[in-house]
Amino acid sequence: LRNRGVLREEMDRLDEAEADGRASQAVLEKRLGPDHPNLGQSYCNLAVLLDRRGKAEEAEKWFLRSLEVRRKALGPDHRVVGQTQQLLALFYLNQGRLDESEANYRQALVLFRAIEPKHFEVGKCLNGLALVASRRGRYAEAEATLGEVIVLFDEVLGPKHTFSWQARGNRAEQIALQGRLDEAEKIQRDVVAKLVEINGPDSYEAVDAEGRLGETLRKQGRAAEALPLHRKGLEHQRK
Repeated sequence: LRNRGVLREEMDRLDEAEADGRASQAVLEKRLGPDHPNLGQSYCNLAVLLDRRGKAEEAEKWFLRSLEVRRKALGPDHRVVGQTQQLLALFYLNQGRLDESEANYRQALVLFRAIEPKHFEVGKCLNGLALVASRRGRYAEAEATLGEVIVLFDEVLGPKHTFSWQARGNRAEQIALQGRLDEAEKIQRDVVAKLVEINGPDSYEAVDAEGRLGETLRKQGRAAEALPLHRKGLEHQRK
């Protein structure tokens, strides 16, 4: 039931996905007890789905419940605890609750660095902290942090990994926000080309990168060049 719910969410059948998630959760709570570590995954899945559906208040409740269960069952330093904190930090970031987002990213960063200083999750935490800094208008700080992320991802995941190029795209965005539009454009064109090569021209990653390039072109007053990129992004989202 739980796996079917995840699959249905991926197919955008959100009513059915939520029904499966809640049904499977009820079975697992009855058979294993509400504090079993297996339930941590159920609570987290439901939180992510509810967040996507705009049910932020209930989503937060299940994120926190998942974190509580996993800490209690697995200990405060388990990698799954860190992964849950990262998801909670991203949730708070999207809600504009930057202090809470930063606190959770920093706690997860300490946890993953203790496991392995070059763990790829360290890069994900730093990427999140860069986004927090950017939301606060600290674009130069975000750019520098994303430079660390790129170095780490290139070493741990390889320079042809999607994450490495998405981090480059994030850094280019911070460069553009500082007004260095020509520099940002050059990086963004490289990012688009590489993500098309890795994931295909119609992949989410490639289309998202093209949209960011379009934003930079608009800022340069090149609306005619930006328009087809934004049209493609709109059609991709509709599809």
